[in-house]
Amino acid sequence: MSHKNTAAAPIVESSDEQFPYRTQVKLTYADPTLLQTIDDSTYVLSLRNWTPMVLPEPDTTQTRHLPYYTDFIGSDTYRYLISFDYPVRLLPDAAHQVTWHNQLGTYRLHISQSSPTTLQLYAELHIAADRVLPQDIGDVAQICRAIAALSGQTIQLRLVK
Repeated sequence: MSHKNTAAAPIVESSDEQFPYRTQVKLTYADPTLLQTIDDSTYVLSLRNWTPMVLPEPDTTQTRHLPYYTDFIGSDTYRYLISFDYPVRLLPDAAHQVTWHNQLGTYRLHISQSSPTTLQLYAELHIAADRVLPQDIGDVAQICRAIAALSGQTIQLRLVK
């Protein structure tokens, strides 16, 4: 990890050999605002836009008379392994493991350290209900607010010397 205000560009490779098409995708991503330096051994990693969940927030400012229908039942899952050139330590934070569950479904965010140089980020939105009754629209809004708050979160890392 350099002490400059830059982040290394990860390379992602994916391939699928299922009939009838062979597909291979290579992606390189660089964002100089992704990793910010606090001091010579502490860094802040932005999680902004890493987990773009698909769930439109309902209007809760007016009385609702019709049910809220979700676009789909199922799950959106994101899992990242973030590797560093040098050992780092994930600094403690209560938001590293969060679960919201209600009648709409479940939203999970889990950030852990899988090795001295690797962090794992796991986020899942599981929609269990195809509709939510008008009196329970707060359940949809609650999960939408959790997703918005946690997707803009940052995590702090310390360089292990």
